[in-house]
Amino acid sequence: MFIGILLLALSIGAAIYFRPKDEGQPHNSYFQQLQSALQTGGPGHPVLVLDMDRLDKNIATSQQYFNDRKAFRIVAKSLPSLPLLHYICTQAGTNKLMAFHRPFLNLMIKQLPEAEFLLGKPFPIQAVKTFFQQLDSDQQSVSDRIQWLVDSEERAQQYLQLAQELGLKLKLNIEIDVGLHRGGVTEVALLKPILNLVAENADSLEYTGFMGYEPHVAKVPMANPQRIETARNKAMASYQQFIACLKNDFPALYHEQLTFNGAGSPTYQLYRDDNTLNDLCAGSSLVKPTDFDLVTLTGKEPALFIATPVLKKLQGTTIPFIEKFTPWLAKYNPNWQQSLFTYGGYWKAKPCSPPGLQNNGLYGRSSNQEILNMSATTQLQQDDYVFLRPTQSEAVMLEFTDLLVIREGKVVDNWQMFAQDLIKYNIN
Repeated sequence: MFIGILLLALSIGAAIYFRPKDEGQPHNSYFQQLQSALQTGGPGHPVLVLDMDRLDKNIATSQQYFNDRKAFRIVAKSLPSLPLLHYICTQAGTNKLMAFHRPFLNLMIKQLPEAEFLLGKPFPIQAVKTFFQQLDSDQQSVSDRIQWLVDSEERAQQYLQLAQELGLKLKLNIEIDVGLHRGGVTEVALLKPILNLVAENADSLEYTGFMGYEPHVAKVPMANPQRIETARNKAMASYQQFIACLKNDFPALYHEQLTFNGAGSPTYQLYRDDNTLNDLCAGSSLVKPTDFDLVTLTGKEPALFIATPVLKKLQGTTIPFIEKFTPWLAKYNPNWQQSLFTYGGYWKAKPCSPPGLQNNGLYGRSSNQEILNMSATTQLQQDDYVFLRPTQSEAVMLEFTDLLVIREGKVVDNWQMFAQDLIKYNIN
């Protein structure tokens, strides 16, 4: 009996000691200014907000890692808006893009005539056929702007057959596996047949380089600078083996203008002093979703937010079927003192302002009216705005039709997403 009483006392003591602290705060001055801008110039429904001042700073930070030996290639899937891509390319002084989706490639090849493209994944040959079928301009001049990605001799054979059928010369970049293990050529012995195929069919194929993606470097277990550097060096040693094979066994295919692509937002800052890669990618880091809060990515500020109005504000948190017990939840956890229901929800995003907002696992998620709990000190009212940071940019941005452009705390423009442009330009 004594042991039972002791355990009960310990349990009560632990519950009191670990009782959640009040995490609520009002919007800070930055988000208060954004809220004011939306309440006067916003559409009154969930919207993506892009802070152009922060975007400019993020572009400037990125440019420190690029030079004449390292080209800056923008990852288009991460920033799926024509005016946004045009703006970033102009500010960053680059015309290089990486494309991942066939309809988007058709759109960009038409609407961004100065851009040249490297594919970020191998397209099925039927997708490549569809791409050329939907062109309304000279096929060869368009093809000259694209490096198609191939990952095997079989796929290279498919591209050769299509090039011969269409009477075109296709540029081929070869995907190599430098440690991610998500496909691509894994060893020199598998590379040689592809390079032989290209060399023997120079009228139809042109070799343009390698693509070796290595985001695993930034996620090495128990990450610290030394482990990250070791992982990067291992990836580059693998990359260099493929380059050595090219130079030694296929010298006629090697030249200084080849594209040796790698990196991405998580890792591009690791290659300032590297001489292996000459073409580095970045995209999401320019707007910095939460998935890119990484030790390998410094000097960037979040520039993209979901802003959604508060539809309802209720006292307490009442859960269906356990109504009698839920008042005690708010007594125990001050962050459950009030409930909000927002316009929309269930995005790949995390509440960021005001601080202390929490999803409710007992009530459940909703893409129609999302419940968020908060303490009384949060001071959020009906028709105020909740701000969330997307966890990623590409999928979240495509859930919205528009991008509300903010500069110096004021709405200055409204840009459309790719999905709207596909309809506008009749691309499918």
